[in-house]
Amino acid sequence: MTIGWPAMRYTKAALRLFGIGIILGFVVVVFDDTTILDRIASTMMAASIVLLPIALAADLPGAAFRALIAAARKPVKRSAGRRKAKSPLTKPRPRAPVRASRARRG
Repeated sequence: MTIGWPAMRYTKAALRLFGIGIILGFVVVVFDDTTILDRIASTMMAASIVLLPIALAADLPGAAFRALIAAARKPVKRSAGRRKAKSPLTKPRPRAPVRASRARRG
């Protein structure tokens, strides 16, 4: 299992198809003697460019589902009841003077 990018199998297949088309096109350029390979290479690259958005859309629900599960497993940080740490640069506020208690009248 890979960490980081989710397994996007349809997108990877479309990109592999494009890569094979490029390699086949390079072979056609180097050995310029066949026109059948030229058409096959251009068809593979064109098909992969058309299929790439479809593959991304097909892989999206699985990736969204995996992200939802990962978000549900993440622990929730609760900050209620905790006080912020005081900065050493702030001065403490002066306390209000304590008033003397009044004597009861009797």
